[in-house]
Amino acid sequence: PSIPSLVSLHLKWVRFTNQQPFINFHCPNLTSFTMSNCAGPTSSPRYVALVTALAAARRLTHLELVRVPFPGGIFQHNVEDNIRSGAFRALECIVFGACKYALEIDLGYLAIASAQSLEEVRMQPYLSKDCVFTALKMAAMSFPQMEELHLGHTDDFHMQTWYTPDELVELGLADVSESPCTLTDLGVNMAGEVFPTLKHLSLYNCPHLHLPQSWVTNLAPWRNLTELTLTKCHAVRLASLAGLVERLGNLMYLTLQDMFRELPRGCARVNLSAGTGIDLLANNNNHHDNRVPAEQPPPPPPPHQ
Repeated sequence: PSIPSLVSLHLKWVRFTNQQPFINFHCPNLTSFTMSNCAGPTSSPRYVALVTALAAARRLTHLELVRVPFPGGIFQHNVEDNIRSGAFRALECIVFGACKYALEIDLGYLAIASAQSLEEVRMQPYLSKDCVFTALKMAAMSFPQMEELHLGHTDDFHMQTWYTPDELVELGLADVSESPCTLTDLGVNMAGEVFPTLKHLSLYNCPHLHLPQSWVTNLAPWRNLTELTLTKCHAVRLASLAGLVERLGNLMYLTLQDMFRELPRGCARVNLSAGTGIDLLANNNNHHDNRVPAEQPPPPPPPHQ
């Protein structure tokens, strides 16, 4: 429907009975739109009208799409076709989760269109790639308001306990198979250069990250970072992570979840719990010394009487 006065529309766990629910959708004053885990049309062309209507909402600041099968490339075309009228220019928050046809170019064009106002981006694993930040760096855009970046973003989905797999497919809610992020250390390095005002960085299930210390080749883009969260990044080397933490002078919150598959060597010497690096990192941060004191040899036996 056409609702000129509507400013916020959140659709969560909604089942659409009309196979063309967005054909007359028009809300020009919309500022926030969320569509998450809705049972709607499974044919991606039927979401073209939705994206076109969102592009016409010039005040839109929040865009969150989770399990929305919009056709890949549709956001690129809308930005290009409406570049003079400022489509998506006011966006402050972009969230893509489990959108199975989403392309890197969609996210890139949205970021470029909203460069001056963008504050937060949450990228699903498939889109969390080095090439996204390479392209943004080549575009030479400035993102003065960008503060929060979540790479490998996933959305909790509990419908498997309520419906059979066949029913989920029929509803268009079949679980989207997400491979781990292909993001590498170079990609994180470029992300810091593209978004030098970052305050919060979250990385989820990135098995190709090894040397966090290499993320900071130039300290200037990372001076504002106060919060770092790493989850299921099993290949990260503890010593390199400790080196990174020492260089981030304004870091206030460090969260490590499901990290370090094997107990690193020397953990017993610093009372390190299996699977975490908290104690060691705290020791390094307080004393700024990565060295572990060598064990002292036992005292010699007393002389024979």
